[in-house]
Amino acid sequence: PGNDASDALVATLTAYQTHVAQLSAQATSSFNSTRTSSYWLMGGLGAVAVLVALALAFVISRSLVGGIRQMLTAAEGIAEGDVDQEVSLHSSDELGETASAFRRMIAYLHGMAAAAERIAGGDLTGTVTPTSERDAPGNAFAAMTTNLREIVGQVMAAAMVLAASSQQVASTSEEAGRAVTEIASAIAEIADGAGRQVHMVDQARRSAEE
Repeated sequence: PGNDASDALVATLTAYQTHVAQLSAQATSSFNSTRTSSYWLMGGLGAVAVLVALALAFVISRSLVGGIRQMLTAAEGIAEGDVDQEVSLHSSDELGETASAFRRMIAYLHGMAAAAERIAGGDLTGTVTPTSERDAPGNAFAAMTTNLREIVGQVMAAAMVLAASSQQVASTSEEAGRAVTEIASAIAEIADGAGRQVHMVDQARRSAEE
């Protein structure tokens, strides 16, 4: 009986160890499978993350390059005197602020060009308002418009004085012409009288000789 109990206990323990070994083997296999799956999952997620990062980097770099190219084209055109430029980049970063500054500069240059065209066409009625005390072109255009208005006013006043003087000269010339005509007529009458007197003296001399 004692040996039978020992054999049963040994058999039970052996069966338990076998079961434990099976469970351990299953757990190890499941862990290895899970680890392999985790590796593949992490590798796949990493690859997707890399692709997404590359795509975002491409889109962002393309946007940056496009905005920079627009501003470069605008700067080259302005350097050649062409102010009809356009910068369509809009963003809230430093590049967007730079593009906004470019648009303000282009609008300012448009205003200066329009003022120059008005002045060149002889229109001095417009007013050029400088944006600040440091606005060198705006201050120069404002001063030039004021000076040209004064010069035109002086020229118009001189022209009016010259016109009045011309009228006076014309009137004086007309009066001088009439005086010369009268003097010539008087001289002609004097010459005619002198001729008659010479003829009379000649007749008297002949009569005396006879």
